[in-house]
Amino acid sequence: MPSLNSGVPALIFRLDRNPFHHGSLGAVRSLGRAGVEVHAFTESPRVPLARSAYLHRPHPMPEPAAGSRQEADRAAVEALDRAGARIGRRAVLIPMDDRAALLAARLPPPVRSRFLQPEVAPELPERLADKAQLVSVCSEFGVSHPATEQPGSLTEVRRAVGRLGLPLIAKWSRPWHLPADSGLRSTTAVHSEAEALNLWERTAEAGCPLLLQRLLPGRPGADWFFHGCFGTDGGLLAGGTGRKELSWPVGAGLTAAGSWQPHTQLTRDAVRLAQRLGYRGILDLDFRWDADTGAYHLLDANPRPGAQFRLFTDDGGTDVVRALHLDLTGRPVADPRPVPGRLFVTENYAPVAALLTARGGRASRAPLPPAGGRRQIEAAWFAPDDLAPFLAMAARTVRRAGRLLAALPGGTARRRGGVRPASTAAPTQGVAPRSGGRLPAPPASRAPGLPSAPRSSPPGPEHAAERRHGEPLPGRPAPQPGRRGAAPPADGDVGRPTARARGTTGSRTETHRRPAESLAAGPTAAAPTPAATSRAAAGTRPPGARSAGRADAAGAPSAVSPADGPP
Repeated sequence: MPSLNSGVPALIFRLDRNPFHHGSLGAVRSLGRAGVEVHAFTESPRVPLARSAYLHRPHPMPEPAAGSRQEADRAAVEALDRAGARIGRRAVLIPMDDRAALLAARLPPPVRSRFLQPEVAPELPERLADKAQLVSVCSEFGVSHPATEQPGSLTEVRRAVGRLGLPLIAKWSRPWHLPADSGLRSTTAVHSEAEALNLWERTAEAGCPLLLQRLLPGRPGADWFFHGCFGTDGGLLAGGTGRKELSWPVGAGLTAAGSWQPHTQLTRDAVRLAQRLGYRGILDLDFRWDADTGAYHLLDANPRPGAQFRLFTDDGGTDVVRALHLDLTGRPVADPRPVPGRLFVTENYAPVAALLTARGGRASRAPLPPAGGRRQIEAAWFAPDDLAPFLAMAARTVRRAGRLLAALPGGTARRRGGVRPASTAAPTQGVAPRSGGRLPAPPASRAPGLPSAPRSSPPGPEHAAERRHGEPLPGRPAPQPGRRGAAPPADGDVGRPTARARGTTGSRTETHRRPAESLAAGPTAAAPTPAATSRAAAGTRPPGARSAGRADAAGAPSAVSPADGPP
């Protein structure tokens, strides 16, 4: 691939306080390995991202504001301005969450002049990220989307529940507005009219409208995603389509394991939508296949990289983040060289996701490895040349698991060797009884079958190190420059990639031999994760993660065509 301009730094801009955000780590590693000076917003100097050998300097993330949203946004822009001044020269700005992407598109000129970023209409990122506006976008451009209603009163809530049926999905249109301590989640599975009414009554607290959406049941192999980087001329520079093999929580949520599966129709429709919108930069789209209609429904659109973007690292080492840096610095981007069958694994979610997927009988057919039996595997955390973030993540996961166990009824007695009284039942609030072979739903504080937003630990000793925040960390090694029940139709020979996976240039991708076996047992074994950490993750409930909401509904027939058909 063409070399990146090492004289132009990059700033990873994230405002969601989530120390387990592996997408930000992927961006730091991708650019750092290519010789770029990488800066990033971090919660503290001790979070996993701040430990990366490829991070030149962490910058303090603005503290959550106690005032209005306008005050919070003003504080974020001021923090961004300070970071730009500290960097000292124009840097490529890469937002990693929706709120950051929306602010980046509306920066005042003095702050904007410090950064390089794609030229898009200021309102366009919000049209995509706002779930209510996305409904209008899909209607305008003929893209399939689950049937969705925005009730304006309790009476309209009751009518919507009657029309959409139960269970259904409740979504807050602008989840970045939700107060951090409200307990509200961006997406919630609703099983009764009373639950829907209770949520609507909290609209003022949420600060954004509530949407009710028909539930489109998940099936093995039904969830797909598209990542792409669109250049200054609107052309697709890099990216691809992938299939979600494992998710956390199971059945919906973030990608715990995903594979690169070329899909001509989805790619064509995604590119057409982006070009008709005039979109520039990195775009992440999530789809779910409807077995009843054969259509692929667009569930979410994110105007920034998805956390698993490193899955789409081509045979020349180019991913969407590198392609963006090349384009904004005036350097050419080589023609894509896809690596079908490449696998992405998130170590802190994949073990337990694989276990629960196997128990629930939801495992999809594992994609066959490329010719020769070798597959490229990209781990979200583990990297031989950058171990510190993985070790920090593992330590935090174990500590959090311990706190969760201790918080359970009888937890203290168990730690002291006591026996839990037989009359003390496990908490059952929000847990549905087994029926039809389904697993119980998570507690009501989580969206059943959907991800919840991770919360960073409360301020503690790690914040004592804030005096170092914003300074290079000492002792760092220098970076090294359609039919019901059927699986969705795949594009061409999906599951039997035609191209042989080869090692990538400029990356540290691990290759492993992998038999064609069920992913219910496979992805965790394939991931280069130490056995002790895998056992710990499989035995505890990993922290939730914020998601755009992967639970959906069967809507009207779509202009997004089904794939070209099975092989």
